[in-house]
Amino acid sequence: MQTYFSTDDVHPRDRLSYIRDVACKTYVELECFSEKTHNFRSKIYAGQINDLGLSEVITDQCDVIRTKEFIKGSKANEIILSLQLNGITQISQDNRETCLTPGNFAIYDTERCYHLKLGENNKQLVIKIPRQQLEAQLGNLKLFTSQEMSFKNPLSKLAINFLTTLPSICDDLNEETAKTISQQAVGIIAQAFSQECQHNGKPIIHSRFTTLMRLKSEIETHLINHEFKPSNAAELVGISVRYANELLSAENTSLEKYIYERRLERCRKNLINPKLKTMSISEIAHTNGFTSASHFSRRFKEKHHMTPQNYRKEKL
Repeated sequence: MQTYFSTDDVHPRDRLSYIRDVACKTYVELECFSEKTHNFRSKIYAGQINDLGLSEVITDQCDVIRTKEFIKGSKANEIILSLQLNGITQISQDNRETCLTPGNFAIYDTERCYHLKLGENNKQLVIKIPRQQLEAQLGNLKLFTSQEMSFKNPLSKLAINFLTTLPSICDDLNEETAKTISQQAVGIIAQAFSQECQHNGKPIIHSRFTTLMRLKSEIETHLINHEFKPSNAAELVGISVRYANELLSAENTSLEKYIYERRLERCRKNLINPKLKTMSISEIAHTNGFTSASHFSRRFKEKHHMTPQNYRKEKL
């Protein structure tokens, strides 16, 4: 990884604020505190594999906090994975706490508050994952945040071994290979969580998870098709609509509702994308599978309690 930040050449009084600014630019807006106000030391090595952000963080004791104030108005839309390499880190989010020791990892969501307590001599591999990619495979990510993935679990161990190789190769990949490896990384992370975490107290059976992952993948691929219906999604995976609804019931949704939710979410992201600010509301709706702009506007208002036009004005 070619990008390097260090407090070594920064005046002791400015070190903590310096590394906080680096962390805000590398990850998301947050606050950083440490008992070592003047002797604080930290280094960050940063890189990229396709749309995965990679960084190795070496730091003294500190607390990292993302509050509602930072989240409000933020356009960050990533899931962050922390893989502990040395020391101990405590992660708190969604009324759960986990303590990472070397060789274990967990995820946390940048759209909700979290608190990280990093112990002395701390070293982590931190990976920024686009929400949509992980969400397409796992569904409701709130079920998985702040849960420790242990190297004692075979799939977690496989994920750990795979992820720890990424920093050493990220600068040598061509575009096509980088895309393949990033997809494989997200896939193996999702499989590790599916095996070790639980939905409503019940472990996800791997074959059911694989089917659910395929179902969501087909939905993502065909959302732009205005004639794409729940029966089409189930047929593409070779299952019945009833079974598809059963798979999605663990996330308190149904096949029809999930398709609508994914279309609405794509539209929401398009509305606040500065690159698409000249695109009309009706064009955005049509591009994401809605046949009627009025129908889209009605469904969007039900979901977000404001019209698409007002939402765009407020967020852009």
